[in-house]
Amino acid sequence: MQPLSLPDVTPAQIIALVGAVLSVLVSSGLDLSESLQESILNLTTVLASLLIAGDAVVRHGRSRALQNQPKGEVASDDGRPSA
Repeated sequence: MQPLSLPDVTPAQIIALVGAVLSVLVSSGLDLSESLQESILNLTTVLASLLIAGDAVVRHGRSRALQNQPKGEVASDDGRPSA
């Protein structure tokens, strides 16, 4: 079985990182109203969690799909098994 060729860093992780950095900036005193700061913190917390969870579900599904391939069979570029 060939190793998975998945990216080490996914778009979901990058977006979650941006949200986390924004949260740190707001927490450290970025000049915003208190209600806006709380809204941004709540939004980034929820979105980051959802993005990471969604990414984990997709990776798990891909790994399970690859486990179901018969041993020794490798798909070609067009998706058909090669001889």
